[in-house]
Amino acid sequence: MVCCAVTGCTSNNNKKAKNYSPNCRYFTFPTAKETRKMWVQKCYQKHNFNVKNARICWKHFSDEDFCIKEKILKLPKNKWKLKEDAVPLLNLPKSPKPKTSNQKNRNERIKKRNLLKNLQNTQENEDPTLNNNGVGEVPVVDTMNTIELEPTVTSNNRDTGSQTVRLQEESELLKKVRDLQKENLYLKQLLQKKTQEKNWLNKYLLKGSSES
Repeated sequence: MVCCAVTGCTSNNNKKAKNYSPNCRYFTFPTAKETRKMWVQKCYQKHNFNVKNARICWKHFSDEDFCIKEKILKLPKNKWKLKEDAVPLLNLPKSPKPKTSNQKNRNERIKKRNLLKNLQNTQENEDPTLNNNGVGEVPVVDTMNTIELEPTVTSNNRDTGSQTVRLQEESELLKKVRDLQKENLYLKQLLQKKTQEKNWLNKYLLKGSSES
């Protein structure tokens, strides 16, 4: 019995079969390696099969895949000759869908879970302090013999200490600024007094020169 090698195709030459197609023609696989690989790929077979005994029916070829002579001579289709470089492209099954990103992520998550389970099992076997749930038992501490430790500096204490230091530095800077302002005022007052004295001396000298 001859049947088509393309998956899903029901063409066969068995007269007792339901899908018997008497006028169907079957073609052997080409001898050229490249075209033969293409034929094998278009069959979409899950398992390897013998190419020498396999056949593909004419339902998977277009009219352009056949030679022109037979068409010109108007011979019946079951006597048409197939071209050497023809490749089956019609009535093929859908190509298997590639794995999507979601499926890949799911597989990765499953692998991670399995690894975690294996790690937990190894830890339970190695560490006797682990419970059945994989949780470590908390050791009991004798409070009577414990040593009093110095109070640790927490983050809040550190923050308050840094704030006090900053406030002290700012207050010192303000004092310096105020002292400088006072000195500036004092110097201005001295300049005013000296200018007044200079003006008074100039007036006095002018009067003495005029009287003489």
